[in-house]
Amino acid sequence: MNRKDELKIGLISSIDDEIIETQTKKRIRLLRKNRYSRKKLIGWSGAAACLLLSLSALFIMLIPMRQVPVYEGMTVSNSDPSEQLLWSAPEVGARAALLSASKHQASGEILGGTRAELLQSNERETTDKPEKKPPHGNRLEQSLVEGTNRTLYYAKQNEDIYITIHLNNPSAFEILSFTLNGTKYQSYMFEKGSDSEALILKVNVGDAQGVVEYTIDAIKYVDGDEIKNVRMDGDKVVRVGVCPQEQPTVTVTDWEIDYKAIGFRAALSDSLELIELSGGSLWAYLYDGELAVASQELSARNTQGAGVRFSELVPGKEYRCEIVAHYDALDGEGFGSYLLYQKNIRAKSHVRITNVQKTDHVNLGFDVVAEEGFAGEIQRVELLDSLGHTVKTGDANTRSFLELSLGSYTVRVTYAYGEANAEVGYAYAQDPVVIDSFGSITRILKTGTISRGYNEELQVYFPTTEDYRVHLGVDLVATDSNETAVFAAFGGIVSEVSVGTVVITLPDNAIELIYRNLGEISVKAGDAVVAGQQLGVVGATLETEAAEPPHVHIELRIQGEAKDPMTYFEKEPPADRLP
Repeated sequence: MNRKDELKIGLISSIDDEIIETQTKKRIRLLRKNRYSRKKLIGWSGAAACLLLSLSALFIMLIPMRQVPVYEGMTVSNSDPSEQLLWSAPEVGARAALLSASKHQASGEILGGTRAELLQSNERETTDKPEKKPPHGNRLEQSLVEGTNRTLYYAKQNEDIYITIHLNNPSAFEILSFTLNGTKYQSYMFEKGSDSEALILKVNVGDAQGVVEYTIDAIKYVDGDEIKNVRMDGDKVVRVGVCPQEQPTVTVTDWEIDYKAIGFRAALSDSLELIELSGGSLWAYLYDGELAVASQELSARNTQGAGVRFSELVPGKEYRCEIVAHYDALDGEGFGSYLLYQKNIRAKSHVRITNVQKTDHVNLGFDVVAEEGFAGEIQRVELLDSLGHTVKTGDANTRSFLELSLGSYTVRVTYAYGEANAEVGYAYAQDPVVIDSFGSITRILKTGTISRGYNEELQVYFPTTEDYRVHLGVDLVATDSNETAVFAAFGGIVSEVSVGTVVITLPDNAIELIYRNLGEISVKAGDAVVAGQQLGVVGATLETEAAEPPHVHIELRIQGEAKDPMTYFEKEPPADRLP
């Protein structure tokens, strides 16, 4: 290319650059102008949108809010729900605390505890159920919604119960139906008193036993032309305990009795697993009188028989074995303690008491026999009444007790044995001896005979008052004028002395023998007298009988009730009654 051509090309390039620069400046000015117009348009559009949103919010606020109904839970009633008388057990936490308190350990707090402290009780409604010890819980009133389903409700077999479905429904939507245990219930099936927030349904529990669960699902409500589901926030299940006829039982076998230990096997029968279901427990207790001295927990799953053994006993001493279940019997009384088995048992003794018998109406005799090779020694012999109180005490050689009163008696021997005779054992008569007579009436008057008998209903003539009246006693006259002394028919305490009257009392047996119409009296109140001790002499001090020949009037009261004294004396031919 020559020089001329190069100059032409340079000129053309410079022209093109100027044109491009000029056009570029024009374009920038146009873009700036359009950008301002758009900003102005966007500003106006934003303002309009804010105004529209504000108006919409104001419009929405003026329209009433409609809230979706929410399910909160169920409660159960045994009667009209408006009364809200529910059989409700304690809360789970309270039940657990009671269970913990009842699980005493043999080496812990059970030792020294009394039976009343260990057992709670009440009368059972059904004879098939075990005995319950002092009431532990009663029917509780319950009106709160149990949305967490911590309460167990109670019913009897074939009883009608009322299940109340609780809703939060402030917009009062119409509830159309709900499904309970797979069965659909329409609104027309609800009980009277139902409304948009409480749906009441009557259900019969039938012949179910144990715990029955009621599960709710799919509650439907009407919203305009649509059928919708209620929101389910509450627990969907309530549990009802139906009191079963079949309660836990225990069978005890294979007794082993030694001098200082006893053992047996105990098999539990609990087909409905009530003990385990309620988180309960099964215990074997050993009592010395009312004092619990040992315990052993048994398995609530035990069906084959668990071994129980109590040791460190006193030879010959009587104990009581009890098997107690702590559980909820589903009877509406809550968690309680139930006696399933009890038996009195004696540890083996080195000494026996034999040939215990009455030698006459008021005396008894017996023999004491020691085992072959027995190296111990007899310490004392005692006579116990029906309450276990010692009424007479003898030494090692005592073989009889005399002048007894009415009652049931047991002979007990205390002996020492072991190394240096350092241990103590007991022997008890196998069967008690019953004294049912005061002996002959001549124990009161040596030559006494009956002049007027006991008449509780038939009125007899009284010469002193010259009228007819009942005679709640027996009159004795002395056939020998030199034998007018009056003696105690049995020993006891002089509980009362007044004009012509002495009352002798046996406190343990609640027996009073009253001697009236006495002349001189030779005892005073508070004296302890023995059978055959003189109390006074016959006289004429009883106002209603003072005009009759001197005699002693005898009355008998047992447990405060008047009795015919001759029922408890040996019979003798009565003399002719006075006119």
